[in-house]
Amino acid sequence: MATLKETLKNTSDGVMLDRHLFKNNIVLLTQAFRKKFVIPDFPAFAGHINELYESAKKLDEGQVADYIPQLSKFSPDLWAVSLCTVDGQRHTVGDTKVPFCLQSCVKPLKYAIAVHDHGTEYVHSFIGKEPSGLRFNKLFLDEDGETAGQQTR
Repeated sequence: MATLKETLKNTSDGVMLDRHLFKNNIVLLTQAFRKKFVIPDFPAFAGHINELYESAKKLDEGQVADYIPQLSKFSPDLWAVSLCTVDGQRHTVGDTKVPFCLQSCVKPLKYAIAVHDHGTEYVHSFIGKEPSGLRFNKLFLDEDGETAGQQTR
């Protein structure tokens, strides 16, 4: 889809679709021509997202996390929502052009990649192992008095 958008942006008449680009986007194009998107009335849906965005933007409780240095550098006034449906419909609102530190936001993406690469059964064989109850960044010592996971010198 990104290639399709880039091609459309860079052509003089706005519509230039070669065989490769057409083939790579055939499902999306077919759905568009048949008006059979996952969310048929996407503009109305995006309008609801905008309303939720504006409502949530007014919330000012809490504070910027400071236990990770990268997180402490960001302004609490930055706020954005981006979404993409499985069939390529996209909507963004707010400070979407400001780079940010993913931290735990990336965990669902890592999970999806792991399941794709190794299968659900294999990935799930590791879920829930060694629950310590400690914070994810908490250091602790093993029975030899060394930091857990420390390399032997």
